Amino acid sequence: MKKKDIYHPKLYIDYKIDNDLTILYFYSNKFKENGDRYIEKEVLNRTNFSINEINKLNENQFKELKMYILRQEKVIEAYKKNKIVNKLSIVKDSLSIMNQFKKMFDDWFINNNSHLEKDIK
Repeated sequence: MKKKDIYHPKLYIDYKIDNDLTILYFYSNKFKENGDRYIEKEVLNRTNFSINEINKLNENQFKELKMYILRQEKVIEAYKKNKIVNKLSIVKDSLSIMNQFKKMFDDWFINNNSHLEKDIK
């Protein structure tokens, strides 16, 4: 059975339009040695982009993050029930990191006065 790649949500924090491209800056699940998240970027082949689109992207990413957290919580419960102790701490650590990431999303929505924050929590 082929192992499924895990998708990690992104928190888009800024964008820049450069020539005919839009550069999006975001955090995901990549960390520096000091534990801070890397700021990554992706490039879109378009110039018509706005902060409203970042809001929409983050709303979708937040939904993905909540689903990821729910799945991890179910895995933890299954591991506890089946006494799979060796994997339990790994999943708990992962869940803790994702809950910290959720806090970053919460802060982003508050700091950007997004009206979406009430609808997606």
